[in-house]
Amino acid sequence: MSLIELFEPRPDEDAIGYLRRLAGPSGYADWRALVRSTGINPSRNALWKNKAHLTQSLELDAVWLEQVMPTAMDGVGLHDPQYLRAGVSPVCPACLAEYGYLRRAWQHIFVVGCPEHDCQLLDHCPDCGERLHDAAFSFEHCECGYELAYAKTPGLSAMHRFVSARLQGDMRTIEGVAELGRPEDYRLLGPLLFQLAARLDISSRIKPSKIAKPKTVSEAVTFLDGTLTLFHDWPRAFEAHVKQRIRAGKPNAMGLASRLGHWYMSLQALCRGQDCFAPVWQAFSDAVFDAFDGMLRGGGVLRPSPHKVRMFLPVQEAARELGVSSPTLSSAIAGGEVHARASERGTHYTVAMIERTEVKRVKASREAWLPESRAAELLGVSETVLENLIRAGLVRVDTTWRSTFLKSGPVMAASLDELSHRLIGFIEPSPIFGETLSFNQLTARRTLDGRALIALYQAIFEGQIRPVGRDSEHGLGGLLFAANEVKRYLGSAALSSGLTLLQLERATGWKYEAISHWASLGLLRIESVELAGRPARVVTSAALCEFRSQWVPVSELAASVGMPAAKLVSTLEGRGVPVEGMKALPNGTRRGGLVPMAALARALTAHAPDDDRRGVV
Repeated sequence: MSLIELFEPRPDEDAIGYLRRLAGPSGYADWRALVRSTGINPSRNALWKNKAHLTQSLELDAVWLEQVMPTAMDGVGLHDPQYLRAGVSPVCPACLAEYGYLRRAWQHIFVVGCPEHDCQLLDHCPDCGERLHDAAFSFEHCECGYELAYAKTPGLSAMHRFVSARLQGDMRTIEGVAELGRPEDYRLLGPLLFQLAARLDISSRIKPSKIAKPKTVSEAVTFLDGTLTLFHDWPRAFEAHVKQRIRAGKPNAMGLASRLGHWYMSLQALCRGQDCFAPVWQAFSDAVFDAFDGMLRGGGVLRPSPHKVRMFLPVQEAARELGVSSPTLSSAIAGGEVHARASERGTHYTVAMIERTEVKRVKASREAWLPESRAAELLGVSETVLENLIRAGLVRVDTTWRSTFLKSGPVMAASLDELSHRLIGFIEPSPIFGETLSFNQLTARRTLDGRALIALYQAIFEGQIRPVGRDSEHGLGGLLFAANEVKRYLGSAALSSGLTLLQLERATGWKYEAISHWASLGLLRIESVELAGRPARVVTSAALCEFRSQWVPVSELAASVGMPAAKLVSTLEGRGVPVEGMKALPNGTRRGGLVPMAALARALTAHAPDDDRRGVV
């Protein structure tokens, strides 16, 4: 069959609109009569199924026909039969005046306007009010004779313009509207909008399949208006809607599907199942992370924003963040110290979810009380020094800390900060000419008097002894104090190891009376200190070494040669070797004789043979 008035179709022209343009010049009453002449039923579905026959009978452009009725996209995008208008042929008056044909996108129920001219489509005659049906002889005039190109239509909102553009593959920028996906994703924009609109009312239990689709442009605008508000202020409005649905869901439902029902499953099928609308699924995932207090088994389905964290945590994850075991945290929940949302899921177990704010509260509470090892580490001191600080009352502790989960140790962290700031603030840098001691050296090893050591710590806290600098160590352990200042509290014996006179008696076998007498004569240097609140005399290691280099006790010499001490004294004196430091006892005997080391050496060399004195060369 040959048509006299055959002309090229427009690339985006509607197939029925093109047939309407062909019918009149070819002598047919309308496009249906033209199609019937080929033996095909005049319906959109029949045209689609008989493209080859239509091409052959009417000599239509096969390439163009495949473009407007693509086999590969059957039922998708602009070709989805569920979203095509039936019997109505809306128009853009400006497009009619400028181009004179019908765009195929105008047949989609959610294409309510022309993005190019920013105006709403016209689906009824402004003069007579009759609908513009596709059986009319002309699409440029109403059957009443009104020329549609002169009609005035309302403008479009930004969101309606966006939807109308994206549905027909028009990716022009719409100011104030965020993209919902990639260009290829918008082929499923119709189903997405319908599912969201059909279930927009959270309280409604009507199935989407029972909801009638809009038949007119104005109905479509109204149908979409509520849904499109979800995309204003993107993504906050959409996230707020998701959170509202989560709160309104079944309160005891711990799974996402059971809480949100078919709304969630249809959204997942579109976004995840079809790999479309990633921003929408991300906004949904973010809202779930913020508001869902149930379990997310198989949570890999969600795609939240980078660094997004859940606001509700299962016990295992919360325990990891708190640094405790799951059974320990579960016990704290059972005891009421940690608040959690619990839902019975079995006879012998309970599923509990903890809000992140609660985890933060518990964590802050536990971090306010530290184990002693951690407290010492933070201060930069040894645990021994920390114990002394606690005894001095400079660090606050709670000995009953084990009775509560909300404390991880006995030491109050705030008191560590206060102490550290106070002591570091006391630093008075000055030239150091003498010996210094670091804070970590001020331990019981420096004194036998525990009370004197505590008094020293308290004097440092009060600023009576101030640090003169810091060494390479961090924290308080590296604070340096002048040794002569420390001596005021511990005595010089405290600066090195030393022995009391009684300890020296036990260590050497020397008699206490003799040692005391040597000290009174100045032969043995001693330090007067306070031990356990009482005055005491101490011999330092340095003083003992000095004494041993100058004197030899007669008792030691006598024992080495097996001679009574009194006889040895007589022998030594007979040979001109002086014996000093002896103390006369009430019974007339003398004790504690000392032989000068130099005199003993001279006596030995004086009585030795000449060869022995000269030595061997």
